Amino acid sequence: ALAYYILPDLGGGNGAGAVPVSEIFEQGAGSSKEEYYATALAILTLGSTIALVMGVCLNRLGEIFPALTGDKTQLLRGTRENLKEGEVKEKYKPNVTDIGAGVVVAGAFWALASLFGEFILPEIGGVIIHPYAYLITFVTIANIFKLIPQNLTQGAKALSKFVTGTLGPMCFAGMGIAITDFGEFVAAITLENFFVTFMIILGVALGAALLGWVVGFYPIDSAIIVGLCCANRGGSADVVLLGATERMELMPYAQVLSRLGGAIVLAMSSAIFAVMFT
Repeated sequence: ALAYYILPDLGGGNGAGAVPVSEIFEQGAGSSKEEYYATALAILTLGSTIALVMGVCLNRLGEIFPALTGDKTQLLRGTRENLKEGEVKEKYKPNVTDIGAGVVVAGAFWALASLFGEFILPEIGGVIIHPYAYLITFVTIANIFKLIPQNLTQGAKALSKFVTGTLGPMCFAGMGIAITDFGEFVAAITLENFFVTFMIILGVALGAALLGWVVGFYPIDSAIIVGLCCANRGGSADVVLLGATERMELMPYAQVLSRLGGAIVLAMSSAIFAVMFT
């Protein structure tokens, strides 16, 4: 259940979730990553579809009970921003130089993460640490302490939009065709798998709603942003989900939560597989 259902569903998507999890599985189990990936991708696809339908239902529930949700632009209860005219700061628009610098910044972080993941600290206490987990950790630390200038962060953001929006579908399609065993994929779509996946997504949504309420979030917004966006196929699925639930302004929260949640799940994958196969 942990290896074939929970980890693929909560791994942060396909390229940042199912693929590295399958590589960690291969390193731990010594078996083919293609076979695991085919099953994981089927479960992830089921989970993402269920998350979308559940999100639409939650959005409708919020319209029936307005007290459970905000104005669809915020998570925290009672923090409506009343900005006067002229107080809204113009967003920085990156130029070609900023975008080029963003490429260098992204490459530098990936090189540093690969260095740690492959040579410096590939495992901790027998637990394999995937380079992508290091990447998210280093980028998060740099963002928290504001180590990267605004023009470079905006350039990297523009680069990210181009890659995920323009190149992403082609890359994921090619990757899926190349390494997916379609026989295993079709075999994984069963009534039992649907039921287990549905219960996992439901549990994630309910848990996010309850804990979100405790820390001051609107429960429905918390269930969608914190829960369902961490249980779908990553950034592109976040766009579809937030578009369907009319919460596109909450996209930054969804992206951060997906990436941080995915990194945590990758670390958990390493620990779980290390225990399973030793």
